[in-house]
Amino acid sequence: MTSKEMDFSKFPQLREKCEQMGRGLESCRSIGVAFSGGVDSGFLAWFLQNMLSRKVHALIALSPLLSVRERRMARKFAGQMELNLHEVQVNPLLLEEVRTNSPKRCYFCKRAIMQALRDRALELECDVLVEGSHAGDFEIHRPGHSALKELGIESPLAQGGLTKDEIRMLARSAGLSHWNRPSQSCLATRVPYGVELSHDLLKTIEEAENILWEAGCRQVRVRLHGPLARIEVDPQDMVFFLDDKFRKEILVSYGRLGFLHVALDLAGFHSGSMDKEVKNSSGRARNLGDADNAR
Repeated sequence: MTSKEMDFSKFPQLREKCEQMGRGLESCRSIGVAFSGGVDSGFLAWFLQNMLSRKVHALIALSPLLSVRERRMARKFAGQMELNLHEVQVNPLLLEEVRTNSPKRCYFCKRAIMQALRDRALELECDVLVEGSHAGDFEIHRPGHSALKELGIESPLAQGGLTKDEIRMLARSAGLSHWNRPSQSCLATRVPYGVELSHDLLKTIEEAENILWEAGCRQVRVRLHGPLARIEVDPQDMVFFLDDKFRKEILVSYGRLGFLHVALDLAGFHSGSMDKEVKNSSGRARNLGDADNAR
């Protein structure tokens, strides 16, 4: 069970930011929240329901880009927070711009998902649909933010100026069990731009990552570079790979999934690593993982 109130005596500096979150929503009695099961959208839904006494509908998009593990976690956290959870089926892979994995994939994917959630929110007679981007998210280039603006979807956490660390502090104070849960991203972020996305490819990535999650790794990404799987984990978890039995089990398991080579990234987990690009003399963007760069 979570708390039903917030004690700002521990961090009075955040009171004003939280008050700012609610401005603009005064006339909204029923609010739809784009819910992922992460700490940001989770805290936002909790705050609106418990601190502002709004009727909250948590809306999660079920798509091939969301792993089964993430779906289960979202259902678990929604239950703990006593949220009214609605699951919305959407398949962004039907869009060519998403399926072909263009550099603008995130924009088209985000727009398709948010449009589906907005349509469901309207069916539920929500006054507005909001989502959980925080202030730091708008300090970096994310194509999906354009889709939010176009669809009129608000980001109260960002509008209040709350950072990721501040949200974790507030979520912990509220008794949310996932206050320190590592950030996750859609399965498509494991694939270099230009490599076509398919259900089978995404399922392979999911199975490869599940092996590491079940082994106890705290943060996991398996990035694809042709027949090579590049594993990113928390640096503290690299010790797992020093165990000869574990290493051999990974090689066998990944071999069954179709990988010819398996590499551990010594830099550890780093968000957005697939966005690192170099430009050749013609100015054409090229991923570091492209075949002609891997000689």
